[in-house]
Amino acid sequence: MKRRRLILLFLIAFLLGVAGCDCGGKNGDDDTGSPVSDDDSGGVEDDDSGFDDDTLLDDDTGDDDSGAGDDSGDDDSGDDDSADDDTADDDSGDDDSGADDDSGDDDTLCDHEVHDPLIVSGKSHLANREPSDAFDDFHAAWVVCTESQDAKFGMVLADCIDIEDAIEELVYYILNLQFPKDDGDSKGIGDLVQAMIKGFYLPLADEADYWLNQVIEGGDLSFYLPHYPLVVDNGVTIIDMPGTWDLSDAAFTSGFIKITQGMLHFLAAFSFDMDVRHIFDFQLDPNAPIEDIIHAISGLILEILDDPNYPDTLKLLPDTGRTDIAAAGVGLGLGELAFPHGADMIRQETTPQQDDVSGYVDENENGKWDEGEPYRFPYFGILSPDSESFFENTFHMLDNLGAATLDGGPEDLHPLLPDWFNIGNLNYIFEAAGIPAPLPNLPIPLGWFYYNPQDSSFRDIVYGIATMLYQLTEPTPDIEGACPEPSRGACPEPSRGGES
Repeated sequence: MKRRRLILLFLIAFLLGVAGCDCGGKNGDDDTGSPVSDDDSGGVEDDDSGFDDDTLLDDDTGDDDSGAGDDSGDDDSGDDDSADDDTADDDSGDDDSGADDDSGDDDTLCDHEVHDPLIVSGKSHLANREPSDAFDDFHAAWVVCTESQDAKFGMVLADCIDIEDAIEELVYYILNLQFPKDDGDSKGIGDLVQAMIKGFYLPLADEADYWLNQVIEGGDLSFYLPHYPLVVDNGVTIIDMPGTWDLSDAAFTSGFIKITQGMLHFLAAFSFDMDVRHIFDFQLDPNAPIEDIIHAISGLILEILDDPNYPDTLKLLPDTGRTDIAAAGVGLGLGELAFPHGADMIRQETTPQQDDVSGYVDENENGKWDEGEPYRFPYFGILSPDSESFFENTFHMLDNLGAATLDGGPEDLHPLLPDWFNIGNLNYIFEAAGIPAPLPNLPIPLGWFYYNPQDSSFRDIVYGIATMLYQLTEPTPDIEGACPEPSRGACPEPSRGGES
């Protein structure tokens, strides 16, 4: 697969970097430029052909220098080029892509003869799950029509497929790394995973977030796809999202992207050096009762954290940990809020819902959402009353969780007031699984974890939660008086005969 080859190339580059390879010249700049990747300040030698912000001598074909330029297209106030967008120009044709400020312009806002076929081709590639080709088509369409919502959103959806594939590939490479029998971490799995996150996965998520912000700022969206196979397993489509994408769908997409950014920053913040043999030796029956699954996983976590050879597992990294955990809080908080915001947007819609990717069932056909009318979501379809209740509880929980996650950070919703998260709000999940509510109504200052972290705070939290879940789901002994796993201290001491 193309994606797998890219990751292999990244692994080679990572290993070269660890070895101390310096393969780039100090005075050369050959980046091709993009709105998020080119920020050189004007080196001695600058030959980029896209976006830059240099203020010194350059030879590119598109820049924003403030002095007299030698390029063929710029925006300086006094120039000698033959195609520009300055306020007092002498050219016969300009290159404005949107509303311009020339006193008399003759430019075309969009070249639809080029743009429209590229959009059709890009959608076809999305339907065939060819994200790289789709992105190239949509980007080429954006170049000739930078106001195109279809071009920008098409790039977002192409990146979303890449993100989903990237997560799958990350898990694949972790699980398929080979270790000597006597060494559980000879390859430095923690360093490797974090290097891949910083060098590959985060830039991809940041790119998707950039283009989606451009779409949302554009103010309107109607993007039809006959098929959008987001999740595919062994050639079988698991999640297909056909239909017309509008701004409510863009809000849900924003939630997916921002939570991905947050999780990646989160993973990059902590040490994951561990003896991975604990994981490789772990056996789990997927058909076991949910209590047994929770018990087994929490036991695995305790086993990893109790390993005396790896006392720093899940502690903050000393150099970059605090920066990454703060970025994780912002990404997760904004992503959590995006889902209830998207649901609220659906309830406000008055357009026909039949072909919307996400929407509601207008049962009384009055052209608006009414209390009791069910949602319709990809994969889930029209929600049953029980599912509707679960989703409503989830949106309510995410609204509170998002505010609590942002509390005390740069995106704090109420800077003068505390937004604590009541962990009892999670009990509906256990109740839906048929488990009596185990969590107390206990408000916790979640934001402090992200914006005022201690080196071992995450490790301590995980250990405490794992211990609680392990003990709550302790299996009932088969034989009276027997304790199935006494090593965890979850069973009571047996009574001794003769004592009252």
